[in-house]
Amino acid sequence: MQWIRKVGAALLIAAVMLGAPSAAYAEEPTTLTNNFQDLAGVVNNDAAALAAVQEVPGNDLWIVVVPDFGGIEAQTWAERTAAQSKLQQYDGLVAISVNGKEIGFYAGGTGITKTLLQQAAGDQRVRDALHNGEWDKGVQLIATNVKTLLSGGSIASKTPLYVLLGVVFLVGIALIVSANRKAKKKAAADARSLHELATQAGAELVQVDDAVRSASAELEFARAEFGLQATQEFAASLEQAKQNMQQAFSLRTLLGDEHPETPAQQRQMNTQILQLASATRRTLEAQEKGFSELRNLAARVEDKVAQLETRRHEVAQQLPLAQAKLENLSLSYSEAMFHSLSTYPDQVNKLLESVSKSLDQAREEIAHNDRNSAVEFTKLAEGTLENAVRMLARVDSAPQLLEKATAQLSANIHSLSADVEDARRLGAGDAAIASAQQAAQEALHAAQSGTAQDVLALNERLESAEATLDQALAGVREREQVELKQLQSAAAAKASAQAVIDEAESFINGYRSGVGPDARTYLARARTEFSQALHAPLEQQTPLFRGAASLAKQAITTARNSLENDRRSGSDDSGMGSFLAGMVISSVLNGVGRGFNNNFGSGNFGGGGFSGGNFGGGGFSGGDSGSGRIGF
Repeated sequence: MQWIRKVGAALLIAAVMLGAPSAAYAEEPTTLTNNFQDLAGVVNNDAAALAAVQEVPGNDLWIVVVPDFGGIEAQTWAERTAAQSKLQQYDGLVAISVNGKEIGFYAGGTGITKTLLQQAAGDQRVRDALHNGEWDKGVQLIATNVKTLLSGGSIASKTPLYVLLGVVFLVGIALIVSANRKAKKKAAADARSLHELATQAGAELVQVDDAVRSASAELEFARAEFGLQATQEFAASLEQAKQNMQQAFSLRTLLGDEHPETPAQQRQMNTQILQLASATRRTLEAQEKGFSELRNLAARVEDKVAQLETRRHEVAQQLPLAQAKLENLSLSYSEAMFHSLSTYPDQVNKLLESVSKSLDQAREEIAHNDRNSAVEFTKLAEGTLENAVRMLARVDSAPQLLEKATAQLSANIHSLSADVEDARRLGAGDAAIASAQQAAQEALHAAQSGTAQDVLALNERLESAEATLDQALAGVREREQVELKQLQSAAAAKASAQAVIDEAESFINGYRSGVGPDARTYLARARTEFSQALHAPLEQQTPLFRGAASLAKQAITTARNSLENDRRSGSDDSGMGSFLAGMVISSVLNGVGRGFNNNFGSGNFGGGGFSGGNFGGGGFSGGDSGSGRIGF
């Protein structure tokens, strides 16, 4: 074993030495002035490279070629350059180090995502071109890949086996090193005295409390600048920060009272204070970032309006193709199986009309030099446009989802039929089992009737009937059978709850400017109950997951009511009528998306169903942000 460790260490050191950047040609993180810049002077045709990059919709892709990252980690260099260049959440940056033989990238996560950039820049063709010094080809391939993935296409890339084995080996070494580091850190933390820990907790508490007070003043300035509606999320974040600090000071009070805690309790309480302070600091940093984004958007709102108008036109051009896909779908499936999907083109048209109206209002506000109001209409247009894009993506993936749903229907019928047989054999004289058995038989009859029906809704009904019957049979089954069924029931309930939580997250995120704290609170409670279910005993998981789903549904209902109240109070005259159109579409999406997600989420088909995630690699999710590095 010693020789394995020595060889692994030698390989790791060699890899680090070979990959170490040369400081002689270092390029500090910079402020980009164009979507493509060659600071290393290796690209022969800058104009062709720039044209390829600008083919990406919205000019959201940025590529820079530098001699070296100057000893800075590739992803860190990309993050700093993105920050200095004031790139937005829909932008993506790819930085190529000529001498360092590596690619750093950063994605805001709303338009271009981290996953998308990993695919585009990690394409073996790209790495081969860059490795061989074909810089023009490599840059243009990255741009082409990003454009293809954003439009819902796919790219072909094969990684040689020896590369994969090398990566696996190095990852294994890295994991060993990481484990050793964690062990050393833990030992150091355990050795730290209680006095040092308490001193650190007290100092951090004071600093963060000062930051909370400063953030309160900053929020008031932002309210005066952008209005109450635009700062609702920031107010909720600040309230959470204040609650964290109140809890931290309560712990500090307990530590200082006349009842002494044990050393273990003191360590735990001081550690909790530090955790609360850290969470609060992250909340404040996010709030500060949000304020900055609002102000940056106000400064460049004309450009944003123009970009959204371009995207609106692109989405409109996709409608004929979507309609044709639905017509082709009717050749393979009865219309009853995808009735709701057939309404999507008309609904997308309405959404695009709403986008156009919001953009017109934004231009009017700009003409009156009210840039902050223009920001609100711009954000409204962007959210509505994202809903339209998601609908078209669902049409694209409908054939695969319906095919999987049809296959799953047979499996669900077979599984529930077995439970009905168990009920007949074991449930004589039990009223609860008899009731659940009757409901299950009715669901089976509907599924086996032979008439054309919505296969997604049938799957949901069968799974619900099975979960109820499982619960009724729990007391009469053998322990092994009970545990197996409980696992299946919990998995189904977990997938259903996750789908509804994702649905609520997507809805509130899409209409966040009109959704108050009540809906967000329900969603937070749903997440908490979902987390509790993950760690609860098996027999308690299903009801907890269902409770989480119920809270998430309440969040959606409350959010819709909030938007409806805004409409009734007359806010449509200010351009908020777009919310109502969004609500109608969201209702359709929720109805179909709920069924799709319950069957095709993380439980059975691993693709996230139709929740507000990524579609076709296009990266329309709001959560896939971050940075990374790729070697070549």
